[in-house]
Formats: sequence, structure tokens, C-alpha cells
Amino acid sequence: MEDYPISASIMYKALRLSPSSVIIADPTIKGAPFVFVNHSFEKLTGYSKDEIIGKNGSFLQGPDTNVESLKQISDAIRNEKSTTQILKNYKKNGESFYNELTIQPIWDENNHLYYFGTQKDVTDVVRLQKEVRRSEEIIELLKPPTILLNHEIAILPVSGYVGRDSFDLLCEKSSQWLYDKEVETLLFDFTGTQKGYDGFIQAIHAFCQQLQLLGIQVIVTGLNAKLVQEWSADDFWQKDIKFYATVHQALHDLKIEIK
Repeated sequence: MEDYPISASIMYKALRLSPSSVIIADPTIKGAPFVFVNHSFEKLTGYSKDEIIGKNGSFLQGPDTNVESLKQISDAIRNEKSTTQILKNYKKNGESFYNELTIQPIWDENNHLYYFGTQKDVTDVVRLQKEVRRSEEIIELLKPPTILLNHEIAILPVSGYVGRDSFDLLCEKSSQWLYDKEVETLLFDFTGTQKGYDGFIQAIHAFCQQLQLLGIQVIVTGLNAKLVQEWSADDFWQKDIKFYATVHQALHDLKIEIK
């Protein structure tokens, strides 16, 4: 099916009125300046046509505009190729936005090369992607640092200063993980733990009791002298919990070899 001939004036008006942001640049001129922009581009950036024509896209850039994406655009223009890149750009009022820029080479009837470009504001999409990545990182951090020695025994190390919220979260995640893995014995190791919040020992007691109700034997290792003193002075003392100075000693008693 043949295309119907359309006059240049109609094509120009169609581009000017297009809801998509459109630019045309001339790469044969130094700097590849814009020679055409439509109303949507003016609306997107806040700049008027008179402020844009004769300039290239660098006036939209800032210090944090992705350098690698700019290189990809330069390489595409030099090699007369198409490319799509997402750039952090800035409007006339200083507001930043993420611009999905697609450029492609076109030639007129005189074989003169131009670059046709479209822009799309994808700020919401980029921000959502960042939120998803941040959530994934948080989820990864929330995974219990439990070491599974075999199908029956695991080690849960705790070190440094222990805060109430972080310990509660550790217990919540670990208990479910240990239950799902059908762990029979847990070595709850406090090597490197200097102190905890008020009520820390009682929280340890409660967690050990919870694990025992799940059928998991708890062995506590690595308590320093101060924590041992707090533990032994506490009314919630559980005499059915075994204690060892080190994980190595506990594993030796359990006849687990460390390679």
C-alpha cells in the first residue's frame, strides 16, 4: 500500500502539535544543535523555542547527568545509529526529571542527515525502580545471618552493640528460618557482643524459650563475663540451656568437626 503524499507544511504542523516531545538536530553543524522543537518539548522543559533553537541537549544537563549515557548518545551520532538512553535532565526552573531520550538518524530528499529525537518523562518509573531496589536491599539485610552447618545444626552469631529493635527483628526472622529448615540444635553465639540494651538478657531468655517450644535445642556460646553475670543473676534463668565459652568447644562436644 502506497503512502499518500503529505505536504511539508502539514508534516511540520503535525510535529508541532504532537503530544510527544520532539526535537530535530543537525549533526553536520558543530555541536549538533536543535533546528526544530515542538510545543510538547517546550512544555516538558519550560524553555521556549527561541531559547532552544541553536543549542544542543547539553543545556538540559547537570553535574549528575549520567556520563556513560551521554557517551552512548555521542557514539550513536558519530556512527549514524539509533539509541535510547535515560538521562537526568533539568527544567528551566531547576527541577530535575528523568528523560527517556530516543534518537535516530533521518535523511531528507537531498541526503542531508538529521537526528530525530523523542523525549519521555519517566521520573515516576525511575523513582519506583529505585524504591524497589532499596526494598530489595532492606530485605537482604533483614535475612538472618544464620550459618547452617548441616541439616540438624545451625549457628546464629550476634556481635557488637545490640539494640532492642534489631534484636527483636533478628529473633523474628531467625525463628521462622530455623523452623523452616527443621534445625534441631542452635548455637546462639555472642562472641564479640560487649553489651546490650536494658532487658537484653530477658529477651535472650524469651527467644531461647520460644525456640525450645519449637523443638529446637539451644546452646549459648561466647558470653563475656559481664553478660554471664547478668544471666546468672536473672530470675528467668533456664537451667536446661548449655553454655560454652566458644563455638569450637560446643562443636567438639557435639562431635562436629570444623574443616
